[in-house]
Amino acid sequence: MNLVDVTGEDLAFSYDAVGQSVNVRWCTPSGKVMLHLFREGATLLRVDEGDDKTQLVVDFRTGDTAGELRLQVFPEVSISETSFFS
Repeated sequence: MNLVDVTGEDLAFSYDAVGQSVNVRWCTPSGKVMLHLFREGATLLRVDEGDDKTQLVVDFRTGDTAGELRLQVFPEVSISETSFFS
């Protein structure tokens, strides 16, 4: 899904529940890619709304790691990812 209407920025997000993957692409207005992130092992997608912000949160788990990707889409774009050995 393209989130430009929500964020005002060229931000695309896709989640494949069957393939257990997520893809994030964030570009400048001129089209230069600032971030391209692809992760496998996605187990859960949820929307977290609170504290005057909205985030898409994806939980990950692979054989030996677990983590979380937080993609804030409102009021401004912010991306963070944590990963640790499980």
